[in-house]
Amino acid sequence: MLLLSRIAIFHGFLPGIVEKLTESNVSQDVIDKIVESTLDKIQEEFQENVLDHIQEEYIEGIIDAVDSFSIDDMANMGESLISVTNLQRHISSSDESVGGPIDVAVITRSEGFIWIKHKQWFRQELNPNTRFFE
Repeated sequence: MLLLSRIAIFHGFLPGIVEKLTESNVSQDVIDKIVESTLDKIQEEFQENVLDHIQEEYIEGIIDAVDSFSIDDMANMGESLISVTNLQRHISSSDESVGGPIDVAVITRSEGFIWIKHKQWFRQELNPNTRFFE
């Protein structure tokens, strides 16, 4: 990575640069501002490069894959992402805001709203007086 090389080079030259500035009677305040400004620019460039790398290597790859998914594949992926989130929240110390049975539906232009997987809200044998199931 070109940026990491530049960081390493700057890190290697930094003590020499500070020494030369000090020998030239540049005040410590000015030296500190130069170093801070340079480090800020390197950090900003590094963050931009990391974000670009994530976009290119991960996000665009997922988007390309999803573009080729069937409706069933997308429904399964959605359910899987919710399950992974549920597991992550359960394992970590964060609040479990995701969990329980998962309902899955898809919406298409041609078919409209379609349930793929839908939990049963109540069992008929526990509610014999209802006519919902008839």
